[in-house]
Amino acid sequence: MDEQIVFSKLQSELSRGTDYKECFFTGCQDAPIRSHSLQNNRILNRISRDGVVLRFEPKIINGEFNTELEEVGRGKASTFYGFCGNHDTQLFSPIEREDYVIGNKEQEFLFAYRALAKEFCTKKTASNLFSKTLGLTDSEFTQLKAKLELSEYFRNDSTKEYISAALQGTKESIDKLNGFKEAMNINLNNKRFDRISTRVIELQEEYCIAVSSIFYVEYDVLGNRINDLAYFVDMKPIFLTIFQQNGKTYILLSWFSKNNNGFQFVDQQIISQSKIKQKTIISNMIAQYVENVFISPMKWDALREFDKKRFTNLFKQTLFCVKSSLLYDPNLDVFI
Repeated sequence: MDEQIVFSKLQSELSRGTDYKECFFTGCQDAPIRSHSLQNNRILNRISRDGVVLRFEPKIINGEFNTELEEVGRGKASTFYGFCGNHDTQLFSPIEREDYVIGNKEQEFLFAYRALAKEFCTKKTASNLFSKTLGLTDSEFTQLKAKLELSEYFRNDSTKEYISAALQGTKESIDKLNGFKEAMNINLNNKRFDRISTRVIELQEEYCIAVSSIFYVEYDVLGNRINDLAYFVDMKPIFLTIFQQNGKTYILLSWFSKNNNGFQFVDQQIISQSKIKQKTIISNMIAQYVENVFISPMKWDALREFDKKRFTNLFKQTLFCVKSSLLYDPNLDVFI
């Protein structure tokens, strides 16, 4: 059986029952629903074709980890079980029902809050999957092996070590995210929306890309260290939200206000630049750090093959490369 088909079937088989489902709002015990980290009607609908958008998915090709663009229905895109019906509707009404206004602290806080909730649920689900995989008994693996025509590669010591390391790293990430969760919920309850600082890039065209993410930038554009991913202490996350509205594209770069000093480079190296340079830097940021990103099939199909390969190759390269600058490819532009 084809290697990729085996990998996909194994992933699907093991993923059953591993979705983390809990309302992100403090103390809420109500059953969560499938929520969108990117609004279905206000954002995803604008970049979809026949109800479909594109996203990068992990693959195993010729024995190597890779990524490829795949179609996903917008009803499923960017979803997670992170809020009950009441909180999903009530909390996000200011960004679901109203147009975004630059400088609106509540809206900017909510975009960051939702990105954090999505990442928290994603990491908890990944932890469940890794734990389930490592916990397979010999009998359970034998059954899977027969059902999916697995090779011993999926059970050997090196694979177990890799999954164990991934689980440990995921747990460390969850610990950090849990601290952010507590802080954000306290600030939300007390309407301290100014605890999130935001810089906005407003582009005078609707580019068919949507992003909602939180991550740790390792180096700025000039190569100065922002976060030390090796030690994973005193981490300063950045929130990135990109969406279209009324003929324009908005790029929101947000962070905890207590970390303002650590993000001076955003003003100095990004906001101060020309729109062309801004798009290049943000494109590199997306390729290096963002998973929750969706692209329009119409715009992608219109790209030259050369540009498609450049973008997909950069996604692959940045999975494992040692980064030394936020500006990895000075010619990259995903705003299509």
